[in-house]
Amino acid sequence: MKNLNDVEVMEYVSEDRVLSIPVIDVGDEAKPMPTIEITLTEKEITFALDYSDAGSLKHLKNLLHESQNAELEAFKEAMAKLPSAFETRLLKKAFKDKSGFKLLIKYASCKVDGQLLQRLISEAEDIRMGGRRIVNDQSIYQVPATPLLQLVYSSLERSEVGFKKVLEAIKPIIKIVSQVKTQREIIHTLINEPVSESKMYSEFVELLNKARSEGLITAVERRAIEKRWRENPADRQIVEEELRMKLGAHIT
Repeated sequence: MKNLNDVEVMEYVSEDRVLSIPVIDVGDEAKPMPTIEITLTEKEITFALDYSDAGSLKHLKNLLHESQNAELEAFKEAMAKLPSAFETRLLKKAFKDKSGFKLLIKYASCKVDGQLLQRLISEAEDIRMGGRRIVNDQSIYQVPATPLLQLVYSSLERSEVGFKKVLEAIKPIIKIVSQVKTQREIIHTLINEPVSESKMYSEFVELLNKARSEGLITAVERRAIEKRWRENPADRQIVEEELRMKLGAHIT
């Protein structure tokens, strides 16, 4: 987080007295980051770390990639240390609905782990896309809407001391989410892993190129297979076996 000057504070304050501060990423590549929203009333201060657009939610999902297991563990530990009053909330708003967001789900933030985070992100994606869903054994069409994931939410009595305590509590969370890798960084990390990993990738590419040169796969299929291999390490053996089967069937 950076220190804001008076001009920046005025720029970030909306007409309804909400201060929205963009989280600044710390990497070399620009990332779709969340915003910190602070609402001030006569008696209360509310604080939220908001993921309100598709880009930032998609980026947060990268935290669940197996290449970031260490970061995910740090995230779970930081969340577990939050006071029980802190909440993680999912809200939605119908398009053109001026009444604001409606709360759908909330959890104590200290209980949020990777599995629960995955569920919340998936639910947010479903809200944005809309379509038919099974609810209570019935097929229901849901109109696409705007989701809002508040990764951390806190409401407290208006006081400088309380506000500083909230900021101190959530700083570790902000630091972790600001360091989540982009898809490009994840791929770069996988490709530049130790020699054994590089050798595996090299051998896979040889298979891929051979299948392409022999007309067993199209250029589009080649890119899709390579992407699957890079982004889903658990599927690598299956992908390679499928390629070998194609090449074997072609030889016979």
